Amino acid sequence: MATRITRESLEAAGVGPEALAALARQTRGGAAGSGGFGYEDQFAIASLITHSVGWFERGEDCLLTVGHPHCWVDDVVVERTDSEEYSQLKTSPGETWGKDDGRLHKLFRLQVDVCRARRVREFRLQVVTPHEDRLHHFNTQMPESLRDSTRAVLFPDKALGWNGDGPVAKALGELCADQPEPSVRELLLRAITGAYHWMHQNGATAWKVSEVTAEVAKDERIPLRSAAHVANVALWEAATAALRGTLPNLRLRLTRGFLVYEYSDDERGLIARADSDLSTRFLARLAKRAPTTLEQFHEELP
Repeated sequence: MATRITRESLEAAGVGPEALAALARQTRGGAAGSGGFGYEDQFAIASLITHSVGWFERGEDCLLTVGHPHCWVDDVVVERTDSEEYSQLKTSPGETWGKDDGRLHKLFRLQVDVCRARRVREFRLQVVTPHEDRLHHFNTQMPESLRDSTRAVLFPDKALGWNGDGPVAKALGELCADQPEPSVRELLLRAITGAYHWMHQNGATAWKVSEVTAEVAKDERIPLRSAAHVANVALWEAATAALRGTLPNLRLRLTRGFLVYEYSDDERGLIARADSDLSTRFLARLAKRAPTTLEQFHEELP
């Protein structure tokens, strides 16, 4: 999935040479001012996490670009099959629609006009701020020409959290292979952040949700939901049958592509992705050794 927002698509939409030259200068200025890991990256990771739910539940992939070279509202751009979302991040406590001769308003207006000229069926623009008073300003003082396409969003300037009822925490819960306990959500958040970092360090400025989640899934112990099944059904049946005979209070189950064990109401734990080599070797050990105590079972865990 490559970006469909290209110089050629802008030219076809009627964007002239002067506007394209100004856009190129804006892109160079943004690249020169970027660096480190900060607010923009946190927002990009949050967007990847929330859009990942659609990938797992409905197969909706999307492309997320940080600093899109062919957009006026360019900080974080998300392209889905039939829609586009543009976010401009403003951390200054003094930012307004009218500052610098209305520069922000002009950029948003240009982006709206180009989306319409490109005949984008569905698009949304966002001005994102960590300041509640700026949120109020962006909402109440929004130019009338933007009101049908633009919204203001409050996004805290702090490390992403896995607790609470915010959209990131809720999305992490939906991505969990098992119960969305805080420790599991934290593990997923660290894994997705790590995948983003790794891909960024290798030159990425655009991320497909499917590629990020595939990178996370390379670690067989990360409890990311999937459609995986056990690789060897006969081995699964032999292992579970052995446990029923020797440890009737311990149960293995498969949930969202992950092996989980439960012992009475006292203990439960994650094992590994169901189709992984770790799970297959674990099931083989159970079938062969048939542990008779919980301690012996622990010894067989990957």
